Amino acid sequence: MENADPIMANTVTATRLDVHEKICAERYGDIKDSFGRVHARLDKIIYGLMGLLITMVGWLIVNGVPWKH
Repeated sequence: MENADPIMANTVTATRLDVHEKICAERYGDIKDSFGRVHARLDKIIYGLMGLLITMVGWLIVNGVPWKH
């Protein structure tokens, strides 16, 4: 195989690298959006569990522990 023109090889490599960077940037944006949705979902779960815990502690304060009766 003959040696290709180095300038042409650099141009092809630069073009391929630019395309690769654009594809990766798009994928990164999709992953970032996905993590944002998961984070929002986990926040809702955590707030729900905190509310449940506060409700249970409040019930115990008002009614006492059931095993001490």
